[in-house]
Amino acid sequence: MQWGVILILSLICVAVISYTSITRFPLIVFAGPVIVWLIFFWIGVFLSRSERNYKIGWIFVGVFISFALMLIETKFRHEATGGGYGIKPSSFIFSFLMILLLFSKRIEHKYVKDNVINKALIVVGDYSFSIYLIHCFVITIVFHFVTISNWIVRWTIVVAITMLFICLVRKVLPNKCLRIIGF
Repeated sequence: MQWGVILILSLICVAVISYTSITRFPLIVFAGPVIVWLIFFWIGVFLSRSERNYKIGWIFVGVFISFALMLIETKFRHEATGGGYGIKPSSFIFSFLMILLLFSKRIEHKYVKDNVINKALIVVGDYSFSIYLIHCFVITIVFHFVTISNWIVRWTIVVAITMLFICLVRKVLPNKCLRIIGF
C-alpha cells in the first residue's frame, strides 16, 4: 500500500514537471524536491528487506513497453519543443521496473564473474554517475554546434562525446581529483 502511494505521488510530480511550464525555472526548483525521487529510495528499502524472489515475467515485459514509450515520448517532445527532459513519466516507470528486474534473485544468479551481463553492468555502473553529472552540459554544447535534426543521431553524438570526455578526464586527472568531482 505504501509503495503504491509513493509511486503515484512520484509519477504525479514527474508528470507536472514534464508537461507544465515549471521547467522554465532552474533545475533545482523542479527536480530537487525529495518527493520526485522518493520512489527510488523506497525501492532500495524494499529490496533490502525482501527476499527478491518475485516473478519477473511482467517486469521484463514492462521494461520493454516502458522503453518503447520512453522513445516515443522523447520523439514527440523533441518535435513539439525542440528538446526534452529525462524527467518524464515513461523514464521513471522504465527506471523503476529496470531496478526491480536487475535486483531480482533470478537475474542476480546471472551475474557470474566473467559473464557478459556482469561486465556490461559494471561498465554502466562505473560511468553512470559521471554521465549524470555532465550530460546536461554536453547536451547544451552539442545542440549548439550540431545542426542535425534527427534526435537519435543527436542522442548518439551526446552519448559518445560524454563517454569520451569522461575517459579523457579519467586519464588526465589524478584519482584524488576524480573522487572529489565524482568521476
